[in-house]
Amino acid sequence: MSAFIVSDKCITNVLHGVRKMAENGQLPDRQIGGYVFQTGCNESKNLIGRAFLELNQEAVYQRYCERAVVYPYEFPREIPCALIQSFKSAQCLRYQCSEGNVPETELYKQLETLIAAMAESIVQELPEYDKAEWG
Repeated sequence: MSAFIVSDKCITNVLHGVRKMAENGQLPDRQIGGYVFQTGCNESKNLIGRAFLELNQEAVYQRYCERAVVYPYEFPREIPCALIQSFKSAQCLRYQCSEGNVPETELYKQLETLIAAMAESIVQELPEYDKAEWG
């Protein structure tokens, strides 16, 4: 397996998913990486985005024993992406953070919980889900 530092766009996509989950009351924990996610606050998104990048940086370091240069993350003011894109970007981030003992960290576990919540939300929006029998 190889590891790399994900793009700012990947982090932004993940944060758009966090925002959508928070707005829908589906965010398992509003504390991510020690920071409280606030929907309308870009500073909270910046802090959480930086925490995800630091997690990614640590995984790359544990894989290659070299520190990657990571520039401070700034949440852009742009149109949100679809939840399915947020989900896939979060899976990419998780994969790139799967080195050494990083999967044992609290932030990695929070990322896994977020991915599971996104998947559940996506499935529940499918027409097939509505048509399926309960029980």
